[in-house]
Amino acid sequence: MTNYKVLCIGQGCNEPSNTSRWREANFKREGISAESSAPVMAESLGLDTRYNYQIDRPGNNWSIGPKPVGIVLAHFSAWNSCAIDSHAGPYMIFEDDVQLCHEFKNKVEDALRPLPADWDYLFLGSCCTPGKLEGGPGSGVFDVRYPMCAHAYMISKVMAKYLIDSFKRCWAPMDVLLALEVLHGRKVYTSWPNLAWQTGTQV
Repeated sequence: MTNYKVLCIGQGCNEPSNTSRWREANFKREGISAESSAPVMAESLGLDTRYNYQIDRPGNNWSIGPKPVGIVLAHFSAWNSCAIDSHAGPYMIFEDDVQLCHEFKNKVEDALRPLPADWDYLFLGSCCTPGKLEGGPGSGVFDVRYPMCAHAYMISKVMAKYLIDSFKRCWAPMDVLLALEVLHGRKVYTSWPNLAWQTGTQV
């Protein structure tokens, strides 16, 4: 079994209490022990971005707002924890509304097995993936340039440090920033079908 460390980050929203109970039961069923971090409550802290989001609405003054900023900062904090941690990696990172498939740990091992020794990033869950599946190392792992969503992924220690160095501006949601500005040139793979889902997200 791969010796990975698991972090679960809060997203800064008021989740129903049954979501928290369901997640804890889900983790217990799959034998997952995760270190949980408090969400970055960007709105109450007055955190926002001065950069405009120009992908879907070019030419306007619209920005993503506090909640996506808080999510980006929560991921950034998780990467920093990975980078300075004594554990050699890899690391598994979840957002707090994740749902895991049955036999999750065994399927993760199957996904890790064909990866090259110097892999950087593995999507365990994604969206906007069908139609982008290319070749890959095998065992349900593909090259996808690039999936959306950031609710479940694994990174190497090297990638944790690279992510910290690569994020220069917070102008878009987390997954868009990854796809457009960070993942290019890295050894990125996607497990498909999904091993983890995000509550309310269609793949």
